[in-house]
Amino acid sequence: AGQARLTGMDALYAGYPDFAEPIYQLAQAVSAGRSLSRDVRVPANSSVPGASPDGARWLRLSVSPIPMATGKRSLWRLTDITADRQGQETAFARLQYIITYLDHAPAGFFSILPDGRVDYINATLAEWLGLDLASSQTDKMPLTRLVGEEASRHMMSVQGGTNVSHVDRFTAQLPKGNGRIPAEIIFRSDFDGEGKPLPSRAMVM
Repeated sequence: AGQARLTGMDALYAGYPDFAEPIYQLAQAVSAGRSLSRDVRVPANSSVPGASPDGARWLRLSVSPIPMATGKRSLWRLTDITADRQGQETAFARLQYIITYLDHAPAGFFSILPDGRVDYINATLAEWLGLDLASSQTDKMPLTRLVGEEASRHMMSVQGGTNVSHVDRFTAQLPKGNGRIPAEIIFRSDFDGEGKPLPSRAMVM
């Protein structure tokens, strides 16, 4: 239709708050001679150009500088990446589904980082031990606080080797408030190709 009909992204998406920051970042990047892209989610039935009445869409805005003898030019692209994003969201939903099963399994479960901090506790074990699940997931509590000194020493003393996996089963008295509860722990520790410890997992019954 000719250059007179060309519309810049800043004009096309003017007045749409979700696009204000991405457009600004892209414009700043191309002014500095850099390429950049940003993804924006557009709700169903939105008045935003590129929206659909059938469901939310994902649009990718990208910009690249074009060196020209007559001055600077910019190439803007608008791509519908909904299909790619839907695949990612489906995979994420499936992962959340699996984690929910693990969280509410009829057995306790936790994982440990090589430095002895607890990386994950499922909801079942947190309930048994009277722990605040939210804080225990973010605080990376020491293993001793979760299973006690004796069990912690036992678990952290496992000697490994190159690509070795070690499974141990033992009983322990887990701390709960001012008391303790008896438990059986099945503990697996793994070591990489250099013999360094990897994150470990344990099931509690």
